[in-house]
Amino acid sequence: MYRRMLSVIHFSKWRFVAIDGFVGLVMLAQLSRVEFDRYATHSPRFIPVKNQVQQAFDCYKNMLDINRKHGNTWDDADLASLTEIVEKCAGPLQPLLNLQEFKSNTTEDIKFIVPGTSSKFIYTMMTIGIDNNTESEQAIMEMYPNFDRFVGVDATPEVNQDLVKGIGGKFLNYQIVGNQTIMPNHSTNTTFNGTVSVPSVDLTHVFKAAEMEHNITVLNLNINNDEQVLFGELISKSQEYPTICQLNIKFNHPDVHNDGSIILGLLYRASSFGRYLLIKSTSTANFKRFFFLNVRDAYCIEKYAKILFN
Repeated sequence: MYRRMLSVIHFSKWRFVAIDGFVGLVMLAQLSRVEFDRYATHSPRFIPVKNQVQQAFDCYKNMLDINRKHGNTWDDADLASLTEIVEKCAGPLQPLLNLQEFKSNTTEDIKFIVPGTSSKFIYTMMTIGIDNNTESEQAIMEMYPNFDRFVGVDATPEVNQDLVKGIGGKFLNYQIVGNQTIMPNHSTNTTFNGTVSVPSVDLTHVFKAAEMEHNITVLNLNINNDEQVLFGELISKSQEYPTICQLNIKFNHPDVHNDGSIILGLLYRASSFGRYLLIKSTSTANFKRFFFLNVRDAYCIEKYAKILFN
């Protein structure tokens, strides 16, 4: 809509816009939030979406539109073809970003990371849902030793607490839930030692407890049943959370739960909002894993995605 904008002069909530010689007066309120953020280059937090990044977002929206079956919904067959869609839309970006893969030696766990453009960059990482394994986190931290902080969060402290602390991390014993309005609540959790009470908190609470209220290099989400809600909150409420540069999400048993339409709807929303670009997708019989890169916030672009905007 405003791609050919030549100049913008702001006066309170009004602005004069010169487009190809024509001058008009436009109220800021008339712009959608996405359009305003995309072109508000005066804001230090945002960099305009363009070039290969915008092409990838458009590719996702077009491919998902083609695959849409019934009105505004998709089905599980569409989800099965998603890996091919990702390779088509974002495959060319993977070598540019030097995308790295880290696999567990004993489980199906896989995590991805885009290394910083400078060896001096400091990294931080949080994993929500340890699931009795930190092999991929350990491999990442050994490959990139400039990790200032790693925090692991899980509702079950047995095994998980020792694993997190064993690689130098901080362990938080929480059950993470979406849309939590009163916190912390408590839920029961069956452990090796019986049934215990576990605090149930939302993302804002856990980020504060982890002392990660500003920037997070890598956030890994591995939460049974709540990952869809939490991902939706990260998409639509990003201003309420720290700047998250990289995001690994594991969706558990999506075929069993008939979650294809929900997951693809979230991916479509992410492409429309223009912050989290899906770079990689992998599948097993039980899991769908997605890796997203923040290509909207200037902090993340400067550290990890600048090459996409050259």
